[in-house]
Amino acid sequence: MLQSKIIYEDNDCVAIHLPGKSNFTLITFGGLTHRPNGLWFWGKEVAEKIGFDSIGIVAKSVHWYPRSAIERLVPAIESHSQTTRVGYGFSMGAFGALKNGRLLGLTHVLALSPVNYKLRKILWRGDFLPEENTDLTRIIHDPLRLVDFPPP
Repeated sequence: MLQSKIIYEDNDCVAIHLPGKSNFTLITFGGLTHRPNGLWFWGKEVAEKIGFDSIGIVAKSVHWYPRSAIERLVPAIESHSQTTRVGYGFSMGAFGALKNGRLLGLTHVLALSPVNYKLRKILWRGDFLPEENTDLTRIIHDPLRLVDFPPP
């Protein structure tokens, strides 16, 4: 089995590459409380079991994956990933995957429980256009839970 390795690190994020056999790279974004811990990243266990080529992005603080932090990761991601990239995130990470999808060249996104008040801002700015991505992106949330879907 190929070993994971850190491919980028700065004051904001760590990016960890897990080589796999898939013809795409799964780019994962950790949630609100996930922090760097060796070579761990959110979704790693599943990616290992299935054999997905993966890059895990782990935030060093609650920073909502600002564009400036992700821009610095792009060269490392491009040099360690397949041409096809799929985003996968939870909570703050779901927001990060949606917000930075175009910048990272993601073809699909699975966003689990994105924090909706933040998500609304990126929808208004046009970073993510649901009408252009209906077949490519899935956002999973609970519309009855106010934390996931606060009233307007």
